Amino acid sequence: MVKLKSLNDIYGEEVVEDEARVHGEKNVWSGEDDIDIENCNRRIRRQEEVENKNEMDIHQETHGSHQTSRTGISGGKLNDYLSELSEMMGISSTSTSHSCEIPTSDMRILNAHGAQVFACAWSPSASFLASGCLDSTIRIWTISNGTYRSSLQSEPPSNVLVLKHASELNDGPKHVPALDWNNDGTLLGTGSCDGKARIWSTCGKLKSTLNKHTDAILKLKWNKNNTYILTAGYDCAAIVWDVNSSKVKQEFRYHSGSVSDVDWRDNDSFATCSGDCMVHVCNIRTTYPIKKFSGHQEDVNCVKWDPTGSLLASCSDDKTVKEVYVIRWRPAGPGTNNSNQPSTLASASFDSTVKLWDVENGKLLCSLNEHRDLVYGLAFSPNGEYLASGSADGSIHIWSLKEREIIKSYTGDSGVLGVCWNNEGDKVAASLKDGTICILNIRI
Repeated sequence: MVKLKSLNDIYGEEVVEDEARVHGEKNVWSGEDDIDIENCNRRIRRQEEVENKNEMDIHQETHGSHQTSRTGISGGKLNDYLSELSEMMGISSTSTSHSCEIPTSDMRILNAHGAQVFACAWSPSASFLASGCLDSTIRIWTISNGTYRSSLQSEPPSNVLVLKHASELNDGPKHVPALDWNNDGTLLGTGSCDGKARIWSTCGKLKSTLNKHTDAILKLKWNKNNTYILTAGYDCAAIVWDVNSSKVKQEFRYHSGSVSDVDWRDNDSFATCSGDCMVHVCNIRTTYPIKKFSGHQEDVNCVKWDPTGSLLASCSDDKTVKEVYVIRWRPAGPGTNNSNQPSTLASASFDSTVKLWDVENGKLLCSLNEHRDLVYGLAFSPNGEYLASGSADGSIHIWSLKEREIIKSYTGDSGVLGVCWNNEGDKVAASLKDGTICILNIRI
Protein backbone atom coordinates (compact mmCIF):
# COMPACT_ATOMS: atom_id res chain seq x y z
CA MET A 1 0.00 0.00 0.00
CA VAL A 2 1.12 3.55 -0.76
CA LYS A 3 -0.21 6.53 1.15
CA LEU A 4 0.20 10.27 0.73
CA LYS A 5 -0.23 12.99 3.33
CA SER A 6 -0.11 16.71 2.62
CA LEU A 7 1.86 19.27 4.61
CA ASN A 8 -1.40 20.84 5.79
CA ASP A 9 -2.49 17.49 7.19
CA ILE A 10 0.83 17.11 8.99
CA TYR A 11 0.44 20.46 10.69
CA GLY A 12 -3.21 19.94 11.56
CA GLU A 13 -5.04 22.02 8.94
CA GLU A 14 -8.13 20.82 7.11
CA VAL A 15 -7.49 18.57 4.11
CA VAL A 16 -9.55 16.95 1.40
CA GLU A 17 -9.13 13.20 1.08
CA ASP A 18 -9.33 11.49 -2.32
CA GLU A 19 -9.29 7.74 -2.91
CA ALA A 20 -7.40 5.92 -5.66
CA ARG A 21 -6.59 2.29 -6.27
CA VAL A 22 -3.01 1.40 -5.36
CA HIS A 23 -1.64 -2.11 -5.94
CA GLY A 24 -5.13 -3.52 -5.52
CA GLU A 25 -6.18 -1.32 -2.58
CA LYS A 26 -7.72 2.15 -2.25
CA ASN A 27 -5.59 4.28 0.03
CA VAL A 28 -3.76 7.17 -1.55
CA TRP A 29 -4.42 10.35 0.40
CA SER A 30 -3.83 13.78 -1.12
CA GLY A 31 -4.39 17.23 0.33
CA GLU A 32 -4.10 20.64 -1.33
CA ASP A 33 -1.83 20.14 -3.42
CA ASP A 34 10.60 8.10 -1.26
CA ILE A 35 18.82 -3.25 0.64
CA ASP A 36 16.08 -0.75 2.94
CA ILE A 37 15.48 -3.19 5.40
CA GLU A 38 13.03 -3.61 8.28
CA ASN A 39 16.03 -5.20 9.88
CA CYS A 40 18.93 -6.93 8.18
CA ASN A 41 18.27 -10.57 8.96
CA ARG A 42 14.49 -10.39 8.93
CA ARG A 43 14.32 -8.69 5.54
CA ILE A 44 16.77 -11.13 3.96
CA ARG A 45 14.73 -14.07 5.25
CA ARG A 46 11.53 -12.52 3.94
CA GLN A 47 13.05 -11.99 0.48
CA GLU A 48 14.26 -15.57 0.36
CA GLU A 49 10.81 -16.84 1.38
CA VAL A 50 9.14 -14.86 -1.40
CA GLU A 51 11.74 -15.99 -3.94
CA ASN A 52 11.23 -19.62 -2.90
CA LYS A 53 7.48 -19.22 -3.27
CA ASN A 54 7.89 -17.76 -6.76
CA GLU A 55 10.04 -20.74 -7.73
CA MET A 56 7.37 -23.12 -6.38
CA ASP A 57 4.65 -21.34 -8.39
CA ILE A 58 6.70 -21.61 -11.59
CA HIS A 59 7.37 -25.29 -10.90
CA GLN A 60 3.67 -25.96 -10.34
CA GLU A 61 2.68 -24.19 -13.54
CA THR A 62 5.30 -26.07 -15.57
CA HIS A 63 3.94 -29.40 -14.31
CA GLY A 64 0.31 -28.53 -14.91
CA SER A 65 -0.73 -27.82 -11.35
CA HIS A 66 -4.04 -25.96 -10.84
CA GLN A 67 -3.01 -24.65 -7.44
CA THR A 68 -3.45 -20.87 -7.17
CA SER A 69 -1.85 -18.06 -5.21
CA ARG A 70 -3.57 -15.69 -2.76
CA THR A 71 -5.02 -13.75 -5.72
CA GLY A 72 -6.45 -16.91 -7.29
CA ILE A 73 -3.87 -16.82 -10.07
CA SER A 74 -0.80 -19.01 -10.45
CA GLY A 75 2.53 -17.20 -10.10
CA GLY A 76 3.38 -17.61 -13.79
CA LYS A 77 0.11 -15.95 -14.84
CA LEU A 78 0.31 -12.94 -12.55
CA ASN A 79 1.82 -10.53 -15.09
CA ASP A 80 -0.73 -11.53 -17.76
CA TYR A 81 -3.50 -10.88 -15.27
CA LEU A 82 -2.10 -7.47 -14.29
CA SER A 83 -1.76 -6.45 -17.94
CA GLU A 84 -5.33 -7.53 -18.68
CA LEU A 85 -6.64 -5.71 -15.62
CA SER A 86 -4.76 -2.53 -16.62
CA GLU A 87 -6.37 -2.64 -20.08
CA MET A 88 -9.84 -3.07 -18.56
CA MET A 89 -9.24 -0.02 -16.34
CA GLY A 90 -7.93 2.06 -19.24
CA ILE A 91 -4.40 2.11 -17.86
CA SER A 92 -1.49 1.73 -20.23
CA SER A 93 1.00 -1.04 -19.69
CA THR A 94 4.29 -1.48 -21.49
CA SER A 95 5.98 -4.09 -23.58
CA THR A 96 9.26 -4.13 -25.47
CA SER A 97 9.31 -5.61 -28.95
CA HIS A 98 12.66 -4.26 -30.10
CA SER A 99 16.15 -5.02 -28.88
CA CYS A 100 17.60 -2.38 -26.56
CA GLU A 101 20.30 -4.41 -24.83
CA ILE A 102 23.25 -2.33 -23.64
CA PRO A 103 26.46 -3.41 -25.46
CA THR A 104 29.39 -4.77 -23.51
CA SER A 105 31.41 -1.67 -24.42
CA ASP A 106 29.01 0.34 -22.22
CA MET A 107 29.22 -2.01 -19.23
CA ARG A 108 31.63 -2.51 -16.37
CA ILE A 109 31.60 -5.12 -13.60
CA LEU A 110 33.21 -4.32 -10.23
CA ASN A 111 34.08 -7.49 -8.36
CA ALA A 112 35.78 -7.05 -4.99
CA HIS A 113 33.10 -7.76 -2.39
CA GLY A 114 32.99 -11.22 -0.88
CA ALA A 115 29.25 -11.22 -0.24
CA GLN A 116 25.94 -9.73 -1.34
CA VAL A 117 26.06 -6.03 -2.27
CA PHE A 118 22.88 -4.49 -0.94
CA ALA A 119 23.35 -0.77 -1.72
CA CYS A 120 25.38 1.70 -3.74
CA ALA A 121 25.43 5.50 -3.97
CA TRP A 122 27.21 7.99 -6.25
CA SER A 123 29.02 10.97 -4.77
CA PRO A 124 27.25 14.22 -5.75
CA SER A 125 30.49 15.96 -6.71
CA ALA A 126 32.92 13.41 -8.19
CA SER A 127 33.21 10.03 -9.90
CA PHE A 128 33.12 8.16 -6.59
CA LEU A 129 30.75 5.27 -5.99
CA ALA A 130 30.18 3.89 -2.48
CA SER A 131 28.95 0.31 -2.10
CA GLY A 132 27.81 -1.56 0.99
CA CYS A 133 28.15 -5.28 1.56
CA LEU A 134 27.26 -8.05 3.98
CA ASP A 135 30.98 -8.63 4.60
CA SER A 136 31.17 -5.72 7.13
CA THR A 137 32.78 -3.33 4.62
CA ILE A 138 31.98 -0.25 2.58
CA ARG A 139 34.00 0.38 -0.57
CA ILE A 140 34.66 3.68 -2.32
CA TRP A 141 35.31 3.18 -6.03
CA THR A 142 36.88 5.68 -8.41
CA ILE A 143 34.97 5.31 -11.69
CA SER A 144 36.79 6.54 -14.78
CA ASN A 145 35.08 7.71 -17.95
CA GLY A 146 35.51 6.32 -21.44
CA THR A 147 34.77 3.06 -23.22
CA TYR A 148 34.70 -0.05 -21.10
CA ARG A 149 36.81 -3.02 -22.01
CA SER A 150 34.44 -5.89 -21.34
CA SER A 151 31.44 -6.78 -19.24
CA LEU A 152 33.28 -9.90 -18.09
CA GLN A 153 36.52 -8.29 -16.97
CA SER A 154 36.51 -7.26 -13.32
CA GLU A 155 37.88 -3.90 -12.33
CA PRO A 156 41.40 -4.07 -10.80
CA PRO A 157 41.51 -3.48 -7.03
CA SER A 158 43.74 -0.39 -7.35
CA ASN A 159 40.73 1.89 -7.82
CA VAL A 160 38.94 0.99 -4.59
CA LEU A 161 39.22 1.96 -0.92
CA VAL A 162 37.99 -0.55 1.67
CA LEU A 163 36.33 0.90 4.80
CA LYS A 164 36.16 -1.81 7.47
CA HIS A 165 33.35 -1.95 10.03
CA ALA A 166 32.86 -4.14 13.09
CA SER A 167 35.90 -6.23 12.20
CA GLU A 168 36.39 -6.98 15.89
CA LEU A 169 33.10 -8.88 16.05
CA ASN A 170 33.42 -12.64 15.75
CA ASP A 171 29.76 -13.53 16.19
CA GLY A 172 26.50 -12.20 14.86
CA PRO A 173 25.72 -10.15 11.74
CA LYS A 174 28.36 -7.86 10.24
CA HIS A 175 26.19 -5.93 7.84
CA VAL A 176 26.66 -2.25 7.05
CA PRO A 177 23.07 -1.49 6.06
CA ALA A 178 23.25 2.32 5.80
CA LEU A 179 25.36 4.67 3.68
CA ASP A 180 24.85 8.22 2.44
CA TRP A 181 27.05 10.99 0.97
CA ASN A 182 26.71 14.53 2.24
CA ASN A 183 25.38 17.00 -0.29
CA ASP A 184 28.76 18.31 -1.47
CA GLY A 185 30.30 14.82 -1.74
CA THR A 186 33.15 15.47 0.70
CA LEU A 187 32.07 13.02 3.42
CA LEU A 188 30.45 9.59 3.53
CA GLY A 189 28.29 8.48 6.43
CA THR A 190 27.80 4.79 7.24
CA GLY A 191 25.81 2.86 9.82
CA SER A 192 26.40 -0.76 10.77
CA CYS A 193 25.02 -3.65 12.78
CA ASP A 194 27.37 -2.86 15.68
CA GLY A 195 25.14 0.16 16.42
CA LYS A 196 27.75 2.73 15.41
CA ALA A 197 27.62 5.41 12.74
CA ARG A 198 30.87 6.53 11.14
CA ILE A 199 31.91 9.51 9.02
CA TRP A 200 34.64 8.99 6.40
CA SER A 201 36.59 11.23 4.04
CA THR A 202 36.75 10.47 0.32
CA CYS A 203 40.30 9.13 0.84
CA GLY A 204 39.00 6.54 3.31
CA LYS A 205 40.04 8.26 6.57
CA LEU A 206 37.72 7.74 9.55
CA LYS A 207 36.74 11.23 10.73
CA SER A 208 34.44 10.36 13.65
CA THR A 209 32.41 7.57 15.26
CA LEU A 210 28.88 8.20 16.56
CA ASN A 211 27.98 5.78 19.34
CA LYS A 212 24.53 5.88 20.90
CA HIS A 213 22.36 3.19 19.32
CA THR A 214 22.03 -0.07 21.22
CA ASP A 215 21.38 -2.24 18.14
CA ALA A 216 21.88 -2.26 14.37
CA ILE A 217 21.58 0.99 12.44
CA LEU A 218 19.32 0.48 9.43
CA LYS A 219 19.20 3.99 7.93
CA LEU A 220 21.45 7.06 7.83
CA LYS A 221 20.72 10.37 6.09
CA TRP A 222 22.43 13.78 5.92
CA ASN A 223 20.26 16.87 6.08
CA LYS A 224 20.31 19.33 3.21
CA ASN A 225 23.03 21.69 4.50
CA ASN A 226 25.28 18.93 5.95
CA THR A 227 24.95 20.11 9.57
CA TYR A 228 23.15 17.03 10.91
CA ILE A 229 23.11 13.28 10.37
CA LEU A 230 19.96 11.30 11.12
CA THR A 231 20.35 7.64 12.10
CA ALA A 232 17.66 5.08 12.81
CA GLY A 233 17.69 1.44 13.70
CA TYR A 234 16.53 -1.78 15.23
CA ASP A 235 16.52 -0.25 18.74
CA CYS A 236 13.40 1.78 17.78
CA ALA A 237 15.33 5.06 17.95
CA ALA A 238 15.87 7.94 15.54
CA ILE A 239 18.86 10.09 16.55
CA VAL A 240 19.99 13.43 15.14
CA TRP A 241 23.74 14.08 15.38
CA ASP A 242 25.56 17.41 15.22
CA VAL A 243 28.26 16.75 12.61
CA ASN A 244 30.73 19.35 13.90
CA SER A 245 30.67 18.18 17.53
CA SER A 246 29.82 14.48 16.86
CA LYS A 247 27.29 14.75 19.70
CA VAL A 248 23.60 13.93 19.89
CA LYS A 249 21.42 16.90 18.98
CA GLN A 250 18.05 15.21 19.55
CA GLU A 251 16.82 11.69 20.23
CA PHE A 252 13.40 10.24 19.42
CA ARG A 253 12.31 6.89 20.88
CA TYR A 254 8.59 6.87 20.22
CA HIS A 255 8.29 3.95 17.81
CA SER A 256 7.56 0.54 19.31
CA GLY A 257 9.22 -1.29 16.42
CA SER A 258 12.47 -0.94 14.53
CA VAL A 259 12.76 2.24 12.44
CA SER A 260 12.99 1.06 8.82
CA ASP A 261 13.37 4.36 6.96
CA VAL A 262 13.87 8.12 7.45
CA ASP A 263 13.78 11.12 5.13
CA TRP A 264 14.58 14.80 5.74
CA ARG A 265 11.97 17.35 4.68
CA ASP A 266 14.35 20.28 5.20
CA ASN A 267 17.29 21.07 7.48
CA ASP A 268 15.28 20.71 10.69
CA SER A 269 12.34 18.33 10.13
CA PHE A 270 12.07 14.75 8.93
CA ALA A 271 9.82 11.69 8.73
CA THR A 272 10.35 8.20 10.14
CA CYS A 273 8.54 4.89 9.58
CA SER A 274 8.60 1.65 11.49
CA GLY A 275 7.65 -1.96 11.87
CA ASP A 276 5.02 -0.73 14.34
CA CYS A 277 2.93 0.40 11.32
CA MET A 278 3.40 4.08 12.25
CA VAL A 279 4.80 7.13 10.44
CA HIS A 280 6.12 10.05 12.51
CA VAL A 281 7.05 13.58 11.53
CA CYS A 282 9.66 15.15 13.85
CA ASN A 283 11.55 18.42 14.28
CA ILE A 284 14.88 18.90 16.04
CA ARG A 285 13.40 21.78 18.06
CA THR A 286 10.84 19.52 19.75
CA THR A 287 11.25 16.47 21.96
CA TYR A 288 8.10 14.73 20.69
CA PRO A 289 6.91 13.94 17.14
CA ILE A 290 4.81 16.79 15.80
CA LYS A 291 2.56 14.38 13.91
CA LYS A 292 1.80 10.65 13.92
CA PHE A 293 0.09 8.66 11.15
CA SER A 294 -1.48 5.30 11.99
CA GLY A 295 -3.24 4.22 8.78
CA HIS A 296 -0.99 1.31 7.81
CA GLN A 297 -1.83 -2.19 8.99
CA GLU A 298 1.61 -3.80 8.63
CA ASP A 299 5.30 -2.85 8.52
CA VAL A 300 6.01 0.46 6.80
CA ASN A 301 9.01 0.01 4.50
CA CYS A 302 9.73 3.44 3.10
CA VAL A 303 8.92 7.17 3.49
CA LYS A 304 9.78 9.91 1.00
CA TRP A 305 9.02 13.63 0.84
CA ASP A 306 8.21 15.06 -2.57
CA PRO A 307 10.72 17.63 -3.96
CA THR A 308 8.69 20.56 -2.62
CA GLY A 309 8.41 19.12 0.90
CA SER A 310 4.62 19.45 0.84
CA LEU A 311 3.67 15.80 0.34
CA LEU A 312 4.88 12.74 2.23
CA ALA A 313 4.52 9.27 0.70
CA SER A 314 4.79 5.99 2.61
CA CYS A 315 4.59 2.37 1.49
CA SER A 316 3.89 -0.78 3.41
CA ASP A 317 3.41 -4.54 3.38
CA ASP A 318 -0.31 -4.22 4.08
CA LYS A 319 -3.18 -5.53 1.97
CA THR A 320 -1.34 -5.93 -1.32
CA VAL A 321 -0.86 -8.81 -3.75
CA LYS A 322 2.84 -8.39 -3.05
CA GLU A 323 4.68 -5.97 -0.85
CA VAL A 324 5.15 -2.42 -2.03
CA TYR A 325 8.88 -2.30 -1.43
CA VAL A 326 10.15 1.08 -2.58
CA ILE A 327 8.80 4.50 -3.64
CA ARG A 328 10.55 7.39 -5.38
CA TRP A 329 9.47 10.91 -6.31
CA ARG A 330 10.28 12.27 -9.73
CA PRO A 331 12.60 15.32 -9.39
CA ALA A 332 10.03 17.59 -11.00
CA GLY A 333 7.44 20.23 -10.27
CA PRO A 334 7.50 23.61 -8.53
CA GLY A 335 10.78 24.51 -6.84
CA THR A 336 12.90 22.01 -8.81
CA ASN A 337 15.13 22.28 -11.87
CA ASN A 338 12.41 20.46 -13.81
CA SER A 339 9.51 22.75 -12.96
CA ASN A 340 7.89 22.22 -16.37
CA GLN A 341 7.41 18.48 -15.72
CA PRO A 342 4.57 17.05 -13.64
CA SER A 343 5.11 15.68 -10.15
CA THR A 344 5.00 11.89 -10.29
CA LEU A 345 5.40 9.12 -7.73
CA ALA A 346 6.88 5.76 -8.74
CA SER A 347 6.39 2.57 -6.71
CA ALA A 348 8.00 -0.84 -7.07
CA SER A 349 6.51 -4.01 -5.73
CA PHE A 350 7.08 -7.67 -5.07
CA ASP A 351 4.45 -8.37 -7.77
CA SER A 352 7.21 -7.58 -10.34
CA THR A 353 5.63 -4.29 -11.50
CA VAL A 354 6.64 -0.64 -11.43
CA LYS A 355 3.78 1.84 -11.28
CA LEU A 356 3.63 5.57 -11.98
CA TRP A 357 1.08 7.75 -10.14
CA ASP A 358 -0.50 11.11 -10.81
CA VAL A 359 -0.42 12.44 -7.25
CA GLU A 360 -2.46 15.56 -7.98
CA ASN A 361 -5.46 13.49 -9.05
CA GLY A 362 -4.64 10.34 -7.12
CA LYS A 363 -4.67 8.17 -10.25
CA LEU A 364 -2.53 5.37 -11.66
CA LEU A 365 -0.85 6.59 -14.86
CA CYS A 366 0.64 3.32 -16.05
CA SER A 367 2.04 -0.03 -15.03
CA LEU A 368 5.49 -1.01 -16.31
CA ASN A 369 5.37 -4.79 -16.52
CA GLU A 370 8.56 -6.07 -18.17
CA HIS A 371 10.21 -7.47 -15.03
CA ARG A 372 9.58 -11.10 -14.17
CA ASP A 373 10.42 -11.11 -10.46
CA LEU A 374 10.54 -8.91 -7.36
CA VAL A 375 11.53 -5.29 -8.07
CA TYR A 376 13.98 -3.96 -5.46
CA GLY A 377 15.66 -1.02 -7.20
CA LEU A 378 14.09 2.21 -8.44
CA ALA A 379 15.66 5.60 -9.32
CA PHE A 380 14.76 8.63 -11.45
CA SER A 381 17.40 10.29 -13.60
CA PRO A 382 18.45 13.78 -12.42
CA ASN A 383 16.58 15.44 -15.28
CA GLY A 384 13.39 13.54 -14.47
CA GLU A 385 13.03 12.12 -17.98
CA TYR A 386 14.03 8.51 -17.28
CA LEU A 387 13.50 5.83 -14.66
CA ALA A 388 15.86 2.95 -13.81
CA SER A 389 14.47 -0.23 -12.27
CA GLY A 390 16.23 -3.40 -11.10
CA SER A 391 14.77 -6.79 -10.30
CA ALA A 392 15.56 -10.15 -8.75
CA ASP A 393 15.24 -11.54 -12.29
CA GLY A 394 18.67 -10.01 -13.04
CA SER A 395 17.39 -7.26 -15.32
CA ILE A 396 18.02 -3.51 -15.26
CA HIS A 397 15.65 -1.45 -17.39
CA ILE A 398 15.89 2.22 -18.32
CA TRP A 399 12.43 3.61 -19.09
CA SER A 400 11.51 6.74 -21.00
CA LEU A 401 8.75 8.47 -19.05
CA LYS A 402 7.56 10.28 -22.15
CA GLU A 403 7.22 7.10 -24.23
CA ARG A 404 6.60 4.82 -21.23
CA GLU A 405 8.79 2.13 -22.74
CA ILE A 406 12.22 0.58 -22.23
CA ILE A 407 15.00 2.35 -24.14
CA LYS A 408 17.99 0.57 -22.54
CA SER A 409 18.21 -2.82 -20.89
CA TYR A 410 20.70 -5.25 -19.36
CA THR A 411 20.10 -8.74 -18.01
CA GLY A 412 22.70 -10.59 -15.98
CA ASP A 413 22.92 -13.79 -13.98
CA SER A 414 22.35 -12.30 -10.53
CA GLY A 415 19.46 -10.51 -8.88
CA VAL A 416 19.54 -6.72 -8.65
CA LEU A 417 19.12 -5.27 -5.15
CA GLY A 418 19.42 -1.55 -5.88
CA VAL A 419 20.03 1.02 -8.63
CA CYS A 420 21.22 4.65 -8.64
CA TRP A 421 22.07 7.40 -11.16
CA ASN A 422 25.13 9.62 -11.02
CA ASN A 423 24.65 13.40 -10.90
CA GLU A 424 25.48 13.81 -14.59
CA GLY A 425 22.75 11.38 -15.56
CA ASP A 426 24.99 9.32 -17.86
CA LYS A 427 25.68 6.29 -15.62
CA VAL A 428 23.57 3.86 -13.61
CA ALA A 429 25.09 1.65 -10.92
CA ALA A 430 23.41 -1.53 -9.71
CA SER A 431 24.23 -3.61 -6.62
CA LEU A 432 23.91 -7.35 -7.20
CA LYS A 433 23.22 -10.36 -5.06
CA ASP A 434 26.34 -12.22 -6.25
CA GLY A 435 28.67 -9.61 -4.68
CA THR A 436 29.35 -7.56 -7.81
CA ILE A 437 28.42 -4.07 -8.96
CA CYS A 438 27.33 -3.33 -12.52
CA ILE A 439 28.04 0.08 -14.05
CA LEU A 440 26.10 1.01 -17.18
CA ASN A 441 26.96 3.88 -19.51
CA ILE A 442 23.64 5.43 -20.49
CA ARG A 443 24.03 7.16 -23.85
CA ILE A 444 20.68 8.73 -24.64
